[in-house]
Amino acid sequence: MKYIKILIISIPCFLLLLFIISNNSEEAKENNKMWEAYHKSPTIEELNNDSTLYELAKCLKPKKYDGIDVSHHNGDIDWKKVANDKNIKYVYIKATEGKSFIDPKYKTNIKNARNNKLKVGSYLFYRGNVPAIKQWKLFNKVVEKNQQDLVPMLDVEWGAYKKPLKEIVPELRIIINNMQQKYGKYPLIYCDDDQFIEMHQYFPKCPIMVQNFLKYLPHDLATPDSEELNYTIWQYSERGKVSGISKLVDLSKLHDNNSLNKILL
Repeated sequence: MKYIKILIISIPCFLLLLFIISNNSEEAKENNKMWEAYHKSPTIEELNNDSTLYELAKCLKPKKYDGIDVSHHNGDIDWKKVANDKNIKYVYIKATEGKSFIDPKYKTNIKNARNNKLKVGSYLFYRGNVPAIKQWKLFNKVVEKNQQDLVPMLDVEWGAYKKPLKEIVPELRIIINNMQQKYGKYPLIYCDDDQFIEMHQYFPKCPIMVQNFLKYLPHDLATPDSEELNYTIWQYSERGKVSGISKLVDLSKLHDNNSLNKILL
């Protein structure tokens, strides 16, 4: 009787196991179809109309990066090891945020990165609830022009202002104009992909680093009055791995039609 009970319990479990294996096999076949479809270089229209391809695109990243951006969130950095990475052409380092926050790793990062012959620039993380002039004054106080190889970057993320972009344009213009006057070149603006076209229309002279973690989208970004791709840098990952940085790091790459000269001082 004992063995009969065990058998009665075991048979449904065995059938369930077969069902799971079968499903996994079907899933594997479906994944293979997805990969095959991707390698046919689907168009944007195809991607938008096919949720399977769209989800797959999210998982794929470029094989090559040109630069990184870092802050205190990345912990202690071994800049000698970072400098040995021949992919890295530029580094942006967080300097300030709002009217009072100075990144605690900024001075160390900027000094050690430059000591290891890396091309560096500094960025201001914009806060929508703080007067722009106060944010510029803090950045200007902390960042030394003679320690910069790259134009400064103004980091404008929707989560930090949460209002229509047009409402903060006058404030952004204050920072941008001050940076342009101080450094002799327009700053690089960092923005989300869905703000790209509008940002470019408001500030056409500024190079733009567009944040987008899909593989395909930046290659189709263009302003309505032009077929040219206007972004300068694409930040495509927030989960990169670089020797010398123990924590995950943001990776970005220059557009094929742009060179480092676009952001050099």
